[in-house]
Amino acid sequence: MDQSPDPDKDSGKPVLRWEDPREKRLRALRDLAASASHPGAHPTGETPATVPESLAPPKPRAHRSRWLIAVAGLVCVAIIAIVAIRALSIGQPDARLAVSFAKPGADGLTCPVDVRWSPRGDRIAVLGYAGSCPSATTSGNVRASAVVLIYDARTMKLAKRLHPDDLIVSSHLREGDSATTNSTPPPVVYRSIIWSRDGTLLALPFDVISQQGTAGLPVPDDVLLTDLNGSYDAITGNVGHADVPGGEVLWDMRQGGATSGNNFLIPPPALAYAWQQNDVLTAQNRLDNGQPIVAPPLAPIGNPYADPTFTAWQPGFIFVLPPDVSNPSGPNTWKYYAAYGAMTPDGQYLIAPIIHRYNVAPPGQPGGTDTNVPTLPLRDAALRAVFGAATASQNTGGSGTANVAWRPNGRVLAAQLIPAGDTTPAHHAVIIYACATGKIVAALTPLADAAHALSAPASDAFAPLQWSPDGTHLLLLDPALGTLTVWGPTQLPR
Repeated sequence: MDQSPDPDKDSGKPVLRWEDPREKRLRALRDLAASASHPGAHPTGETPATVPESLAPPKPRAHRSRWLIAVAGLVCVAIIAIVAIRALSIGQPDARLAVSFAKPGADGLTCPVDVRWSPRGDRIAVLGYAGSCPSATTSGNVRASAVVLIYDARTMKLAKRLHPDDLIVSSHLREGDSATTNSTPPPVVYRSIIWSRDGTLLALPFDVISQQGTAGLPVPDDVLLTDLNGSYDAITGNVGHADVPGGEVLWDMRQGGATSGNNFLIPPPALAYAWQQNDVLTAQNRLDNGQPIVAPPLAPIGNPYADPTFTAWQPGFIFVLPPDVSNPSGPNTWKYYAAYGAMTPDGQYLIAPIIHRYNVAPPGQPGGTDTNVPTLPLRDAALRAVFGAATASQNTGGSGTANVAWRPNGRVLAAQLIPAGDTTPAHHAVIIYACATGKIVAALTPLADAAHALSAPASDAFAPLQWSPDGTHLLLLDPALGTLTVWGPTQLPR
């Protein structure tokens, strides 16, 4: 038995007490149970030894878990952003595209009529003929088969090929037009190609020409409206407009047919145009009001297919006329020409084509002797530089003509001097000028396909040099080189 001291109350001396072993074991078990129910307490009441911090296991760090959560969140946000950007970029030209090209000749087109970006810039439509270029008159006309090529602007691969003649002839035969009752389908002459605002439809103004030797008159101007799969609706004019000055006709794309009256004719020459209520196109900054001609500050050009307002400075060409033989010491005459279609902002009406023929007056020089053609002020220093280059080209045996296209924001001008009978790509270079200074900011050499050169354009509306609607890409359809070249942002000035 164990003995434990117990003070004697009488003598104050410790005495030994015997303790039953069983009671000792029970007491130990009670102490052990008490320590289990209170983990922070030591069973004997002693403070446990402190473990050195260098040897202790690492304590969990709350800030590390918060950091991992933050990183995971950033990764998720990045993934979502990449997916969103890719979704938004579907159908848009590849921003990494430097220069790419297509071969319309290899795809069955030999004579171009028009080329146009889609409103979103994801496709390019080329209208032309798969044969000789037809004449716009009945005399000596030879029927040619028309073709529309639609390219994916990201890859420059052919996405669709349409044959509008088949659609038109079927429609006119169904309607019983006298000019199409002959066994041979009549020639069809196209003016231009125009995208709808949503990029799902194509409008092709055209004329059906009576066969030579028949007594019938030309069928009035019409419009073929088709989707990209060839589902079509030919809008036939209910009023004869074949002799309308300039050929401008206002087409109702919803009701079908051309409107009557004179309010649809192109307004007087102006620096800018605006669509008013009831789809009336009005002239802004008119050039026939007797006021001095002053070039406005540099501003956006405007898109006649989509914007409420647009300027006269649309893609076209300029040329230099030498002094008249009767006055060899006189100055050169500078001219600017553009032709295009315009769709109302609501998409209901189409004017095709709008034709601009202007004299351009450099400072201190007359605008030209042709009083029937209005005179525009020189828009910018870039245009003056192009006229200077065209004049120098003419003096050395060149054509004195240049294709021009302003970027939609109006800050730079792309121009290509048209060489006379030369197919060297370097001689077909596109030069980009800063509008504010006239300085060259880029020079681009188009690609060539020597085996598939195209015929001369068959339409005065043909504008081979065009910026994409967002200004990030530039195309050139060069018949002499046989290529449709597209330059991307890495090749273009910002």
